[in-house]
Amino acid sequence: MLLKHCTSTNSLLTAMTKAKQRQKHFAHKPDSGGGGDMVTRTAKPVSYSKPASSQNHWHSRHRFQMTLLLSVLVALISILAIVYWVEIIRGTALLVATVKALLYRPAPKPIEYLLGDNILPKAQKKPKYTGMQREFVDPNSASLHKKFALDFKQVQRIRLHNMKKYSFNYSVYGIDRRANLSLQEFRDVYDGKWPVLITDVIPKWPAAKWTGQYFATKFGNDRATMKAVDEQYPENNQNIGITMSLFHQHIHDVTPKQWTYIGDEIFIPMRPELYSALGDIIYLEEDFYKLFPPEIRPWDAMMLWGTANSYSSFHMDPYNWSGTNAVLWGTKRWKMYPPGQDDYFYVMSGIHSHFPMDCFKYNSQLNAYNIDHVEYPMFTYGRSVDFDQHAGELLLLPTGWYHQVYNLEETFAVSSQWMNRNNYRVILEEIFKVNKQLRATLPEDVDDYSPEEKVKAIFRNLPQDIIQKGRDETWFLINQLQMTQDEMDQKGYHLPFNWK
Repeated sequence: MLLKHCTSTNSLLTAMTKAKQRQKHFAHKPDSGGGGDMVTRTAKPVSYSKPASSQNHWHSRHRFQMTLLLSVLVALISILAIVYWVEIIRGTALLVATVKALLYRPAPKPIEYLLGDNILPKAQKKPKYTGMQREFVDPNSASLHKKFALDFKQVQRIRLHNMKKYSFNYSVYGIDRRANLSLQEFRDVYDGKWPVLITDVIPKWPAAKWTGQYFATKFGNDRATMKAVDEQYPENNQNIGITMSLFHQHIHDVTPKQWTYIGDEIFIPMRPELYSALGDIIYLEEDFYKLFPPEIRPWDAMMLWGTANSYSSFHMDPYNWSGTNAVLWGTKRWKMYPPGQDDYFYVMSGIHSHFPMDCFKYNSQLNAYNIDHVEYPMFTYGRSVDFDQHAGELLLLPTGWYHQVYNLEETFAVSSQWMNRNNYRVILEEIFKVNKQLRATLPEDVDDYSPEEKVKAIFRNLPQDIIQKGRDETWFLINQLQMTQDEMDQKGYHLPFNWK
């Protein structure tokens, strides 16, 4: 028994010794992951390394992100470089064009060139009468169902041909001043073809006796629409309703850079004693605007009362109409540009008139009397008819001519427009450009109608919203001009140039 007990004890001690040895071994060597006896480890914590496959995945993803980032940066730098060089090239091209326009600007070709080759024989101021040298297309025969563009050179050939019917010594490329001009000669030579000054109409009008003092006294508290311009600080420019007495009081309180200009469509038509004093113009006897519904008919007596140094915008009249300008006192300086030169004038595109029967506006921001050749280099090539219009002279402007007017002194004029057999096709085309639905409503046989009946056909199916818009705009204009000064102050209007 004792021997057996000792043997057991020795076995136990041997087992304990082996256990301690294994314990020391695992304290210095991590578990290999295999099986074996479960041993309680008292050694310090062991840090484990990531498997090789995990490390490769992490490095691969990191490389992809860095590559993507670098690609994006390279793309952005490339785009910026392209934009930079494009702007450099554009700037260089603009600089070259500007320098060329300023230093190597060729002399503008004479206005004869604009009228077309072989219109006038060389070394002759006027053509010999040889009959019509080609067959002309009458604008009246142009179909209303198709788009139409007036051939200005063709019109000039007709004009020059018709000159030989009469004995007057015409200024082929300048302005004629005419008295006792017959209606037939006007239609043959000037109407829709070339501007002319009439000298014997206005002196017969009662309105020829109007003066600034007359308006200040008779209509002193009545308001008209006035434009106040400060060229030095354009942000101060404004349109405001001004009383006649206040405008007349400050008529000379202007400078070359600060000036005012009354341009009011309804002041004269709304006052029968003024409207009736204008008298008749025989050259406007045929006027298809009288066929328009009253709500959308253009006003035909616009007051234009400008201070010295005031001027109009550079523009072509709405609807491409033919216009009149009657100077009662003062002097206007005109620059008129025959058709076919639009590319030189930097005309703003897509601008609407917002008339009840809408049409496009053809205006430019350039100033022909103080042209910026750097900003508008192509304007140099435009050719114009220049002249001064004096008190008592009536100007009749043909369709399609761009123009700008400068008042050399305080000037009062009345403008209007007309539509007749020589220009109605051009005007209708301007209406169709914006109001395309009107062309679609025309009868199939409308081309067989007379000019007057063609115009009437436009209004047979005129949408009522156009008529209502005309009523609303008239009411708005009248309401604006009936406001008191306090009401205008509340709406943010203020008198210009410290007027009181």
